[in-house]
Amino acid sequence: MDVPYDFDVVIVGAGIAGICTAYRLQERCPKLSYCILEGRHEIGGTWSLFQYPGIRSDSDLYTYSFPWRPWKGKTIATGAQILGYLKDAAREHGLDKHTRLNRQVDNMSWSNTTGAWTLEVTNTATADTTAKTERIRCRFVLLSTGYYDYETPLQAKIPGLEDFQGTVVHPQFWPKDLDFRGKNVVVVGSALANLHHLSAVRECSAISDQAGTAAGLGVSIEPNFTPKYEPFDQNLCLTPDSDFYEILRQGKTSIKTGYIDRVTPKGIRLQTGPELQPDIIVTATGLKLRFGGSIRISVDGRPFTLSEHFVWKGCMLDSLPNCVAIIGYYDASWTLGTDISAKMACRLLNKAMRGKKKTMPNSKGWRQTTMAAKEIVLV
Repeated sequence: MDVPYDFDVVIVGAGIAGICTAYRLQERCPKLSYCILEGRHEIGGTWSLFQYPGIRSDSDLYTYSFPWRPWKGKTIATGAQILGYLKDAAREHGLDKHTRLNRQVDNMSWSNTTGAWTLEVTNTATADTTAKTERIRCRFVLLSTGYYDYETPLQAKIPGLEDFQGTVVHPQFWPKDLDFRGKNVVVVGSALANLHHLSAVRECSAISDQAGTAAGLGVSIEPNFTPKYEPFDQNLCLTPDSDFYEILRQGKTSIKTGYIDRVTPKGIRLQTGPELQPDIIVTATGLKLRFGGSIRISVDGRPFTLSEHFVWKGCMLDSLPNCVAIIGYYDASWTLGTDISAKMACRLLNKAMRGKKKTMPNSKGWRQTTMAAKEIVLV
């Protein structure tokens, strides 16, 4: 049964992946109609959401920027500079004109009868409850929603944290009015956000949740700068202008590597060492992974459980028709991977639009050839 479509393609998300995908779609599939649905009030994705002090790129901008809009500034950029770059790139190529802001996709359902996706979208910018929900019908959905949960950060289990009488914040939802000047700040965590915070919060103590003296720093190499993992098993943390070490030299910052016994109403008690007494605790303990955002997906009325299906080429799931996930790299600049996925999606679209009603990976035989039991030898 033929049904009218609102668009040929709907791109969900207007961050790096969504902007890159829209550009490639305009370039390589110029006859297709499309729109971008973005749940936030502006273009930018991660660089719109994260506003904690000191946030900057963890990749060089020459590979992190779009190949079709090269970066011309310094190698490492601040979050505000990257956000501005993304908005400029979208505006220069007319991508912003196809973007609908404050549009949260709640459900997407595929019908084999009509060969179409129906998206239920909430307009979060209006108070009119009768106009808040709209339905958009399309042939293809390109998910550019990133890899983590925008709504809920990773909640590390820190005993007694709820009893603390000071301020507790997570980098994912940093209050714009938080004044940390003259305050004692404890940053819990040892990853990249920790370095960013230390670069911006000059008077603080930092605790690593892992558990000697670097030359001229007064900080022990063992165990503070000796991770449990090998180089490149995890991303290395880069301090390009050495501001992290400069802060340590000033003597206003200390590093405590160990385990938290519990948080008390007035401070943090470690399993070993003195109790710390912060005014503010920053729980820089990571992100909560989530594929496809918070969208509920169904096929012919049946819920589609992502974890029960195989992934093809890192961007399509078996038994999920006409849907491509635009995912970037984790061990290199994210943008490089999104651009490859976007190009692949365009090749697929050009073939699918030539009379193909439904396109998805054929998983027959996968389980037998890839999941056969094998003897595991630990070396």
